[in-house]
Amino acid sequence: MHPLALAAGIIALAATSAQSATEPTWNFNNNLAGWTVTAGVSAFQDAGIEPAQATGTRAHDAAHPVFVLTSPEINFNLSNVSAVDNVIDILWVGGRGNQNNSADPANLAAVTGYNGGVTNNQGQKGLGFRNLLTGNYDFVDYDTADNGDVETRSYTQADLVANGIDPNASYALDFFTTDDGGWGWTRLNEVNVDAGTLLPLITEDTDEDGINDGREQVLVGNLTDLGPGDFDGDGVNDPEEINDNKTDPTNPDTDGDGSNDGDEKTRETDPLNADSDSDGLSDGVETNTGTFVSLTDTGTDPLNRDSDGDGVSDGPEADYDSDPLDPASVPVTPVVQPSFIPINPTPEGNYGPGLSPGLDYQQNTWGAIIKNERSRNNYDIHTQGNITPNSSQTTVVPWASHGGGGNFSTRDSAFVYGGGDNFTVRLNGYLDMRTYDAGTYTLHLVSDDTQYFIMDTVNGPVVVDDPSCCGEVTSSFTITIPGMFPFDNVFGEEAGGEYYDVAISGPGIPGIVALGDTENGSPPVFPIAAAPKDDDEDGLPDTWELSWDGIEDLEQLSPAADFDADGLSDQVEFISDTDPTKTDTDDDGVNDGDEVANTTDPNNPDSDNDRLSDGVETNTGIFVDSDNTGTDPLNNDSDGDLLSDFIEVTDASRDPHTSEPPGEGDLLADLTVYYDFDNNLLDQAHLIRGTASATADNLDFASGHPGTYDTGLFGGAGYFGPGTEGGHAEAPFSIDIDGDLAGPSREITVQWWGRVDAFTTGWQAGVARGEGENWRFHRWGDNPTMAWQGGGGDITPPEATDFPVADGEWHHFVGTSSAITNTKVLYIDGVEAVSSAVGTPIAVDTTLPLMVGENPGANNREWNGGIDDVAIWRRALTAEQILAIYSAGIEGQSLADLIDGPAADPLALAVSLSELDPLTLRAEFNTEAGKQYDILVSQDLSTPVDAWDELTGAQDIPADPSGRASIVFAAPFPGEGFIKIREENGPPLFADDFESGAGEWEAVVNDEEGNSQWELGTPVGTNGPDGGSGESASAWSTNLGNYGPNSDISLFSPAIDMTNLPGAQLTFQAWRDTDLFGESASVRFRKVDDNTLLGAEEAIDMSSFDQAYQEISIPFPVEAAGEILRIEFNFVSDGTNDDFSGLTIDDIRVDAMNP
Repeated sequence: MHPLALAAGIIALAATSAQSATEPTWNFNNNLAGWTVTAGVSAFQDAGIEPAQATGTRAHDAAHPVFVLTSPEINFNLSNVSAVDNVIDILWVGGRGNQNNSADPANLAAVTGYNGGVTNNQGQKGLGFRNLLTGNYDFVDYDTADNGDVETRSYTQADLVANGIDPNASYALDFFTTDDGGWGWTRLNEVNVDAGTLLPLITEDTDEDGINDGREQVLVGNLTDLGPGDFDGDGVNDPEEINDNKTDPTNPDTDGDGSNDGDEKTRETDPLNADSDSDGLSDGVETNTGTFVSLTDTGTDPLNRDSDGDGVSDGPEADYDSDPLDPASVPVTPVVQPSFIPINPTPEGNYGPGLSPGLDYQQNTWGAIIKNERSRNNYDIHTQGNITPNSSQTTVVPWASHGGGGNFSTRDSAFVYGGGDNFTVRLNGYLDMRTYDAGTYTLHLVSDDTQYFIMDTVNGPVVVDDPSCCGEVTSSFTITIPGMFPFDNVFGEEAGGEYYDVAISGPGIPGIVALGDTENGSPPVFPIAAAPKDDDEDGLPDTWELSWDGIEDLEQLSPAADFDADGLSDQVEFISDTDPTKTDTDDDGVNDGDEVANTTDPNNPDSDNDRLSDGVETNTGIFVDSDNTGTDPLNNDSDGDLLSDFIEVTDASRDPHTSEPPGEGDLLADLTVYYDFDNNLLDQAHLIRGTASATADNLDFASGHPGTYDTGLFGGAGYFGPGTEGGHAEAPFSIDIDGDLAGPSREITVQWWGRVDAFTTGWQAGVARGEGENWRFHRWGDNPTMAWQGGGGDITPPEATDFPVADGEWHHFVGTSSAITNTKVLYIDGVEAVSSAVGTPIAVDTTLPLMVGENPGANNREWNGGIDDVAIWRRALTAEQILAIYSAGIEGQSLADLIDGPAADPLALAVSLSELDPLTLRAEFNTEAGKQYDILVSQDLSTPVDAWDELTGAQDIPADPSGRASIVFAAPFPGEGFIKIREENGPPLFADDFESGAGEWEAVVNDEEGNSQWELGTPVGTNGPDGGSGESASAWSTNLGNYGPNSDISLFSPAIDMTNLPGAQLTFQAWRDTDLFGESASVRFRKVDDNTLLGAEEAIDMSSFDQAYQEISIPFPVEAAGEILRIEFNFVSDGTNDDFSGLTIDDIRVDAMNP
């Protein structure tokens, strides 16, 4: 489904859905969804259906009737369903569906007749795929979870066939329970299927060629091209390809691995899997000759992932220039060097991970010099060697968790050499993050008494100080390039109890887990051992030195020298990740040395994120002009008036050095916290330029929250409130979460949208900072409305029945408080519900977090329902602003939409009666190139938009060349009615996923050496992707293996006709994998007839080291309008040999749109 924009008068809404072959089909939230109860009694519970006692009450014991719920008829024939995507998703709760591993029931009779039609504790709970021809279950699936969480079981058509499903048969799905007691229960929440499963099944073979007619029509559109012969000439006849091998009879190489289907049959490789042995090399390059020639002729065995038996798969060996046919040849993995001297130093000072997992552990005892609250001093005592310990013992341990009080691990191993007083424990190790995504991770430390932790990453050092007993200390760090990271930690114990944990959380890590506890999800750890390559022994990696323009040998750069004379030594440039050959790495007008001295970021032209470059923010305190603003480059609001420097510099009426009140209409500048909950818990205010956010107040799910999201009111999702004892989300204290309560104005505004699914206890909290004088939004006692504590106690509506909100609908809540006006106000749905004097000021409790869905000062008051668009400002918004936010919200616009610029109806819908016929209507509305439009009608404006009727004959209306469409149609019903326009993305102007071959794409080598070329197939580089986007087989890559040096190569698209179009946008999936120093890439638009460059080329940012495909969008230049053109993807490499795959692109799409 495409993003929607709906218009009726001034209405504009937006919605999206995930891309998948399945669509929400059957949801059992208080309805049977078109299914039939075949046996037993049903009960609806928690958005699903489950068995019931004969009385209809929910059954959680044995000996109630066997229960069966049966679906409508479906089929999984490839004529109807996707051959690639999931065709069925089963969502259920409970688990242990076949806890006794009993044989699957044979048919429906075996289920209904089980134990005389009564359940017991020995049966099963599952979903049977009943073949309507034979009556038997060809496949039975069970819920395998055992934790009460929703489990999703998804299958492609091929998965189902592998499990026994006949693609030429019709089926009914039977959800059955023959067990429901002490062994648990299963509840069916939802079943989603490919829409084609509901289409009629075509099984005829009218031309008697051994191929189903429907399949022939899908493949070639007729019944004549395919038959008993071999249409694609791959050595396998068409019926065998379709019926037996499931390969494509129109494509000689179905999986695109360079080996055609007939050869794969002979070699016994899998024609549907480009890499049959999953070793990272496609079957086509694994020629099985026993001799390695190149990455396109490896000589390895396509059915043995480790041809030489040395323990390393063939793909990584080939990628790292190791011989995959020589067991004595193994690849070397690059690592980050430690900034500290490890427990076991080497004379050379070069380090890498040890061969076996574990951590170096050193336990020292001392006199009375180890102190609580002296974490750094304890670290220095242990590591600097200036003081001799009373004893020192060293070993290797598996994880970073010792003593009995740690919070993050069930390990809590005993200290290796006993506990006591006045001792330290030092840990060294490499944290192996090579297989983890780039992103933000959090370190968690807790101890009695102290810890001091250092880790070196490619993004710089990470330091965490745990200064005293006994609270948790957290510190987030971001990595752009995963790798092997060395870390050092010293635990210090003065006296009393002793324990410590060092733990990690983040993407791909389940919860919070002690480092090294791999069984519970930690990344692996290894001791620090000896290491990689620096031929001139200057501490600068050779590849880094030679990667810069103008650097031809290893003598030009050295640690103490300053090659570019910018005030930073080459060594500091290496550590700072700046360019040692360029004085101003980030081109902000300030050289790198001055930036380091000023503490601005030499790699970020706008260190304070206020949209003014560091170079123009001269910090003089005097505004001269836009090139010399005098503002502070480290403060986005130099005069502290709640408006960013950029806003004031670009507003001639304001002075960025004089504090003035903000304008009434501004909702951006004084915003400090904003959560949109679109499948994340990030503080969007910190990501949006121009806000007053001082820190990223990102939330974390806590206290057993399931980690799932609500459907939300805006965007992709919202916060899910599980109800009492169901968990919540929270962010630690910062000045942002209390507005300006610590400032002179003592002002704050808190706004949020909430939906009450049920009030189950008094004082249930929506958004809160605590009890007493802390601010909070919560239910008013046991009443059906809300209260706001904005200073001096709660304020509530005049009557308990005023402003009822416990109705399952979304409501808007705003609380303001101001010491300037001595007023606190509660607004509900845009209306002032109550106001009063502030009284006792709101407290600022730095020990309490911000909680969404709970009150940090009271337990078990979790919200039951949805929450969306939570925002905090450091001033009191006006009644007009609050009404504007509410009015926009009920029309589908979030706060983010208003911040981006409140839009009137973008479609400018106008509806009029025909002058000639009062029963004929005319709808006129704006259109945009690349979009299409549907007319929706309803007699009830309150009906949800997705339930409005589509007007017959007025769907998929193309954009009008004039920019405004005029549609005439008969009135859809008598009397009053309403009309909306739904805007959707039209079909792309051009699209190619490369799964059908190169077609008219052209690869060109521009250099003289020919070390690289654009190649189509399955990438097999040392790093980077191992397939196309979305787990597809094919993509274009700069060599399917690693790219070569001194390359300049181009890939040209087929011709794209822009003759009648004003503009377009290119979108593609890219995976960038280079050494980040000497490679560049760009997109160019060229006329077909004479190759003229249209507009400027667009650079592709090659400073990213991707861990997954990233979507990149580039608008066509204005010069492209009206032309017939080709798109050129250009890649240039430097003179070094690098073990990287370069640039891989897939899923090219061009959409027409207005420039």
